[in-house]
Amino acid sequence: MTTYQPTSEVALTTISVGLDLLVKKEGVKVTVNAEELAETFKQYYVNQIFHNRQSLAMEFGDAKIKFELTVESLDHAVIGAGAEAAAAANRSEFGMVTLLL
Repeated sequence: MTTYQPTSEVALTTISVGLDLLVKKEGVKVTVNAEELAETFKQYYVNQIFHNRQSLAMEFGDAKIKFELTVESLDHAVIGAGAEAAAAANRSEFGMVTLLL
């Protein structure tokens, strides 16, 4: 079996997601560690292909907090291009979360 190796055209350098509680309880404040949340996101969604404005749900932490996530932007690496071309070319409508091991 051949393993798919994403190119720089689909492998993401940055994914920005909006975050909201899936179920809101009045008067309840929730605090999360952003680094732990980012690591959990990568573990849940490695090799997942996303597109802009995509919505998804995710559980997090021992309390099983449920979040609604919305993909806000996706950036790719642009190799061998000048700074202006790179800035224009790295925004995309879709991309794949990958992990470097």
